[in-house]
Order: sequence, then structure tokens, then C-alpha cells
Amino acid sequence: MLKIDDFIVKENGRFFVDFEEWKNGNGISYEDGDLIRFTFDKIKYIGTLIKQGKEENIFEIKNIKEVSK
Repeated sequence: MLKIDDFIVKENGRFFVDFEEWKNGNGISYEDGDLIRFTFDKIKYIGTLIKQGKEENIFEIKNIKEVSK
């Protein structure tokens, strides 16, 4: 599993992932509807990636559930 924590930001209580600067050299990519696990402020979460508009590299994370602190 790839660690995407460095690409996650929280704005107005909503989580976003910006893959714009991520260089994908191993053939693995993320798509609309993918379920991901991530850590933010030392709390583990699970959520679903939802593509934002026509931007290929920006996703909002929806259906977020806290896994542990």
C-alpha cells in the first residue's frame, strides 16, 4: 500500500488529496471511488476518494471513518 499522507490537506473540516506533485513511477494509481487509509494529526482514518471536477489529480475524501487515535 502506498503512503499518501503527505498529499492530504484539511480545509474547513474537509479532507482533500492533491497528487499534482506525486510522481507515479511504479504503475500504481488512484481513481475515483477508491477506498484509502491515511493518517492525519496522528489519527488513522479510512475514506473514499471522490474526484473534484475535471482535475485529474485532486480528490476529496468522503465517507470518512476514524479507525484509531
